[in-house]
Amino acid sequence: MKILLAICLMFIAFGAQADIMTGRVTRIYPNASGVSFQISAGCKAGTNFYYYFSPSTDYGKATYALLLSAATNKTTVNVAVAGACDSTDNQQITYVYQNY
Repeated sequence: MKILLAICLMFIAFGAQADIMTGRVTRIYPNASGVSFQISAGCKAGTNFYYYFSPSTDYGKATYALLLSAATNKTTVNVAVAGACDSTDNQQITYVYQNY
């Protein structure tokens, strides 16, 4: 029983480490290393700070489509990064989702 409790607490602790920012997509640009984008309220909004991901997988292509749709419709997205968002460096995303 103690082992099961310890495992559950580990998963809760790891899940709590993700930082999630919510905002409107303000810029998207594909580049040689993937796709970079900015949102209106994020780790360091209003600067040259970007989130990025690789569009080379099906997941990456779906993420790109979601961002394009959100930008076109001026709706918000939720962007998750592993750990605490570091405003001194561009951040690779863990996932993106949108509420309806």
